[in-house]
Amino acid sequence: MNELSRCQPLLGTFVRLRLRSDSCEQALIKISEQVFKEIQRIHNLMSFHDHDSELSYINKNAYVKDCRLSKNMQDVLGLASYMSHLSGGIFDITIAPELIDKGLLPANYDVDQYQGDWRDIVIEDHTIRFR
Repeated sequence: MNELSRCQPLLGTFVRLRLRSDSCEQALIKISEQVFKEIQRIHNLMSFHDHDSELSYINKNAYVKDCRLSKNMQDVLGLASYMSHLSGGIFDITIAPELIDKGLLPANYDVDQYQGDWRDIVIEDHTIRFR
């Protein structure tokens, strides 16, 4: 049995993989590269820490214009928005400004400009905007 451990900084943390298989070490390396490639794709879409991610683009622009959503982002934000609605805001998709104030997220945005909450998110026709 072969085992391989690898780690990369992604999604604002360190992502560690541990693979075990009867496959050779080269096969495990190839599999780990494919896994990290997919995690990197998700990072590029949804990282709050990455100024160039789709999520950062949305956070910077959706209060002034409709922003086009990728299928993955629409699925994630649609589900999160639905959970906010079902819980009456106990699950709060708009928690980032509070987390920034507490030092738990990087201050990528001027949190004083945000006055809305989860009810101000409008997702329709593969776009998102903030009222």
